[in-house]
Amino acid sequence: MRIPLNGPVPGQLVSLPPGEYDWIEVRFDDSPSHEVEAVVWLHYADGADPEWLRRQAGAGTCRIPVPRHATLVALRLPDDPALRPAELRLVAAARIKEAVGRD
Repeated sequence: MRIPLNGPVPGQLVSLPPGEYDWIEVRFDDSPSHEVEAVVWLHYADGADPEWLRRQAGAGTCRIPVPRHATLVALRLPDDPALRPAELRLVAAARIKEAVGRD
């Protein structure tokens, strides 16, 4: 599922369709000349956890891992005007081992 981000978004809390996800891919409008690291907050139905957004120099996208197996409901973007995300893509949980009953 893709979620377009319109206008300035530093520090914005972005509501997400509640669900379990493995990754959030972030697409940017620009390509930085240096690596960027910033903290985002993953908001779950039962609390919030920090996670790193790491963007390589020249990269147009990056992925934010969603390590907790819980219902994700929102994402707080970093309060950094230099980061200009244009779109989020939610990558749904792929629980293949659980589905087929393997360890």
